[in-house]
Amino acid sequence: MLTRTFLFERSQYKHPRSPAKFLVIGVLFINVLSFSCSHQSLCGDLVRAIAVSPGGKYTATLFVRDCGATSPFATNVSLQTKWLGLIPSQRVIFTARNLPRIKLIWKNRRTLQIQCSECRRITPYGETLIFRQERSWQGARISYSFNSGEKSSEK
Repeated sequence: MLTRTFLFERSQYKHPRSPAKFLVIGVLFINVLSFSCSHQSLCGDLVRAIAVSPGGKYTATLFVRDCGATSPFATNVSLQTKWLGLIPSQRVIFTARNLPRIKLIWKNRRTLQIQCSECRRITPYGETLIFRQERSWQGARISYSFNSGEKSSEK
């Protein structure tokens, strides 16, 4: 019968633990955690236009969101209001695919018109180009004018 001889038993063996190893692992863990928490979205936003309503109660912002090579551009219009110096509230009221030409025009103190020369709800190939189209938000009315023959009135 063949037997093996060990220099020490398993219960006597202790893996050498160095404080530097735990420090490096801890620092890496904290970096990964802080990166994932601070970079929730890897998309970039580029502001194209800002239009303030007469009276200054509302601000419309046209911006393009780019989420990288595997996603198409998204053109958005957000509306923001500020009440007596309190925390402003904001909502994306219009979203279109790609980079259509858009103009923001305030018709009066509460009516924003979004003019889009290249917007269509559905292309001839069946693709949806407009994903969000709000009609009102916090007292503001939003109307749309599309050169493709589609028009919506103020509501």
